Amino acid sequence: MAISILRGLFPTARVKAPIDPSPPLIIAQIFSITALRHSIFFYLKLPEIVIGNRVSHLWAKHCKDELLAFHKNRTTLVSRNEDDLIKIFRPPATEIVSNVWRNIFRTAENQFPFLTDVDFRAQEAVSEVFLREVQAPLLTRLNLSFTNTVRSDLDLCLQKFPLLHTLVLDHCMQVCRESVLAIAKRKNWFSLSLTRVPGVYLETLGALAAHSPQLTELNVSEHVIQQEEMKVLRDGFPSLTSLSAANPKKTDAKAISVMAFSQLRTLNLSGCPAINKDTIAALSHGCRDLTSLDVSICRQLDASVLAAIGNAFTRLSSLNLSDCPGVNKEGLEALFPRRETLTSLELANCPGVDAKCMEVLPRVSPLLAYLGIASQRKGYLVVLKALANTTPHLGNLTVINFSTSDVTKEAVRDLAVKYPSLKSLNLSYCYRIDRQIGASLREEFPHVKFIGC
Repeated sequence: MAISILRGLFPTARVKAPIDPSPPLIIAQIFSITALRHSIFFYLKLPEIVIGNRVSHLWAKHCKDELLAFHKNRTTLVSRNEDDLIKIFRPPATEIVSNVWRNIFRTAENQFPFLTDVDFRAQEAVSEVFLREVQAPLLTRLNLSFTNTVRSDLDLCLQKFPLLHTLVLDHCMQVCRESVLAIAKRKNWFSLSLTRVPGVYLETLGALAAHSPQLTELNVSEHVIQQEEMKVLRDGFPSLTSLSAANPKKTDAKAISVMAFSQLRTLNLSGCPAINKDTIAALSHGCRDLTSLDVSICRQLDASVLAAIGNAFTRLSSLNLSDCPGVNKEGLEALFPRRETLTSLELANCPGVDAKCMEVLPRVSPLLAYLGIASQRKGYLVVLKALANTTPHLGNLTVINFSTSDVTKEAVRDLAVKYPSLKSLNLSYCYRIDRQIGASLREEFPHVKFIGC
């Protein structure tokens, strides 16, 4: 192993293996040369360094030093299930991962002077150690979603990280009213995400508005947002640019009618049963400059409502219509007479989306760069073939998501050939695309990132 590493580092040099090699001795000699050791570890990824930490006491000593050096100048620290580190140790080995991070965090000299962004989504054990052990004076963003974060953790967080201005607590079911009030009293918040947090009430929203009127991003999805709550948001946060109030049942028409955010650019009303022509008309007066709108899972959408959306928001660049049964060829034509600004369109799981819709897209939205057409419906291969054969092509299309569909290798290849602008294709859970097919596609189209295979 050591010889192969040396050959990789110095390809022109002749490196001969000794007649009677002693691996521990060779590795010890290599690691004794600081410059050479750093050169070797420079080519290793973080998961490989973590694995090396468990090889021997000698490796553990040097890997510990390299882990510290690796993190010393980092500005972003991620420990979630999608990260490479977690991929190496999949559940039920989460305890092993927690122990590795705990050893890093509890090192005496281990401070993170440049760390600004931390994401510990669903990693409760790791986040608990981090909050208690790590000194990160420049931390500005912290994600603790899907953890059992309690009041004491939040108090410690607010005390240790004075520059923190972005906090994500989605689905933290232990965050009570008093905890949200403690958060609200901080005066430097710019972004808060409180999806399904039990402590969000009219009182806590009022306290937040009183102390942080400069808030620009707020997520209060899955909460009761009625007319009184919406008035508090409207009057308390004049600088709001992003608002998420997604809720399948509890956001009513009166709440939408009083929405007036002159600077709002991103709005999520996913699942809102009150979306109709009248509420869209009322919304257009207070939020005319929207550039991103999410009205997914709105079962009542039809061609007339889509036409109202198209007429009301002329600057839309991103639109999410996934899981809307009323989206079809007529709806798309009504929505976009010819929309030059739209660059992102999500049509996942729309039963009305067929081959005719793909033929319409180049005419109504010629600058489209992202298209989501994931579907579990059988026979969806016809839709994908229609997209490949549209004339003219969507010349700016760079990302396509058709995960969970019955796409075949031939269809993917045809699409990649006819769309040379493509950079990413999401093939997650496509049962006809296995790892072997994915490898051959990557070899044939090296400029395209194939996800999920």
